[in-house]
Amino acid sequence: MIPGFARITLCPHCGGEKEIMSLMSGNSIGAERWSDDKLIAPILRKPSPVQKCPHCGNYYFMPPHEETRKSESLFGTRGLLGYQEWKEAYWQFCESLESPENICKVNPIRLNKVRLWVLQAYNDFYYRGNDEQFPSAEEFEFVRSIAIRFVEEYEDVEPLMKAEIYREINEMQKCLEMLSNISYEQLNESQKRIYCEIKERMEKSDNRIFRLKQ
Repeated sequence: MIPGFARITLCPHCGGEKEIMSLMSGNSIGAERWSDDKLIAPILRKPSPVQKCPHCGNYYFMPPHEETRKSESLFGTRGLLGYQEWKEAYWQFCESLESPENICKVNPIRLNKVRLWVLQAYNDFYYRGNDEQFPSAEEFEFVRSIAIRFVEEYEDVEPLMKAEIYREINEMQKCLEMLSNISYEQLNESQKRIYCEIKERMEKSDNRIFRLKQ
């Protein structure tokens, strides 16, 4: 992994600057892929797609490369958000979607992507590498509600991914229905392994995420 010059982003709320890391090169060697579509790649570290402004505390989407300017520093932050911050960002974007100003440039497709990132952050906090704490009923219901909206409102979600998300939120019957509608023979070898992993866990009423086998 070779770092590049940081990129300077401007907060659309207050105009405050934030230096975000960039890479000249990287690769996926040693990467972990998880059942919730999370990729953890130690040699391909990317900034968070949503950033929190260090000046006003509001959230904004990482702008395209051409809308940033280069810093003189090779060091910048990834701006990774924790689970509680992702929740704050989600509620802010929900409000922005209804606002006539909508300075965050939120649309339904972007908001639905945020729902997946909230689910992944929830899994980070409670399940990924952590076997000691469990979500409250309130936390689980919150994540369950946004996961259902993600599955039902995002047309590009593959059936196998839909089945997995239903399993993660304890909707085992819906998980089974999705799996039943998938033609196992038409899946590639990697997809067949994932299908079997989901089915095995669904039959055991196990809703924990799992690392995908390479």
